[in-house]
Formats: sequence, structure tokens, C-alpha cells
Amino acid sequence: MKPYHSYQRKLKNYVTSKVRNRFLILVLIIKFNLMEAQQGKYCAEDFMWSKCYTFLSENRFESEELMCVAMIVGKGHFEVRNDSLILDYEPIEYFDHNFSMIKDETKKCDNIQLEFEIIDFQSQAPIDTAKLSIFEESYTLIGKNKEFTIDNFQSPIFISVYVENHSSQNIILTENGNYKIHLELMDNVHRDSYDHARGTESYKMQHLGKDTLLLLNENNWEYLKWIKTNKNP
Repeated sequence: MKPYHSYQRKLKNYVTSKVRNRFLILVLIIKFNLMEAQQGKYCAEDFMWSKCYTFLSENRFESEELMCVAMIVGKGHFEVRNDSLILDYEPIEYFDHNFSMIKDETKKCDNIQLEFEIIDFQSQAPIDTAKLSIFEESYTLIGKNKEFTIDNFQSPIFISVYVENHSSQNIILTENGNYKIHLELMDNVHRDSYDHARGTESYKMQHLGKDTLLLLNENNWEYLKWIKTNKNP
């Protein structure tokens, strides 16, 4: 009788293992398909902060993050790995070349000398008038080659470049020098800071309901409840 019972036990363990594996695979397939079915826009909010993900077909997504007067946008592909939601951002053309800065090392300066070339991204036409915000003071720059000097430099220095009805650009300088700065600003963007998300974000899916996502951010281990705001992106 012992060999028979031993065979039964092995058969039971084998069947249990096969069923468990099939069940886990089924759970992952359901989660993936459920994520596919969750196409729509999900948003979370906190104090002076909000962020939305729009899940599209073919595992694509778009994002928009608002922080006070700043906006960060993104797009890319998402996938579900076990119980993790992976968001892989891709480059956005505008942000690949909207800003460049060259420091002229041949000129030794006791201050900061800035020369701006600012153009419209869509038309590539020069922008004649721009404003700088430095230490809560505002300055107007006029002309094709806009020059500005900063004395009494204290590192770091934060400079915001504003153009009416365009995106703006923040610049951080940490040392004296002569800088030539090229900016291409996007039309019809009314934000003080406009940038795009980079890299990869990872969330643990704690709950996946019909109209909610409860996600654990694996970078800061904070839970965020994402509420579906529309069903047809």
C-alpha cells in the first residue's frame, strides 16, 4: 500500500503545482487584460500638485504633471510585469533641442555675461522681446542679440526666461563666465516651466478596480489613489 500512497501523494503534488502555475499565469493575463481595459485618464492630486496618466491603445500612455506654475509632460509605453506597472518614457522632439548653452572659457569674468538668442520653435522666427526673472526682479530684453550682465554673483543663480504666449525656460548657473544661450520656445504654452519626463517609473499595483488604481510608488514608497476621470481618451 505504501508505494500506492506515495504515488498518490506525488500525483497530488504534481497536479497542485500545475494548477498553481496555471492560476498564476491566468492572474497575470487577467491583470494585463484588465490594464488594457482601463484605457482612459487617471488623475491624482495633492497640495499644489496633480498628475494625470492617459492610458491609450497598444500599451501607450501620456502624462501631465502640474506643480504650482510648472508643467511636465510625457509619453511612452507601459507594461505590466507581475504586479508592477512600468512606465517607460520616450523623447519628445521639442525638448530634444529647445535649449542649449555655451560658455566662452576664453573670457575671464568677475561677473556673469549673458547673450540670448530666442526663437519660436514652430516658425523658427526670432523673438524680439523677452523678460528675465532673477532674484524676484524682472528685466526686459529687446533685440535680436539680447545681452545681460549679472554682478555680485552668488551661486547658484536661478534665471527664468519669459515670453508672452510661449513656454518659458529656467536656467541654473553656478559660476561666473560669458554665456551664449540659445532657446526655442513653444507657442501657446502658458506655463512658467515646461519640460518633459524622462526615464522609467515603476508602481506596485495594490488594487485595480473599475475606475480606480491604487499604486505604490517604488521610488518614494508612497501610495497614490488614481481616479478615472474619463472613459474615452
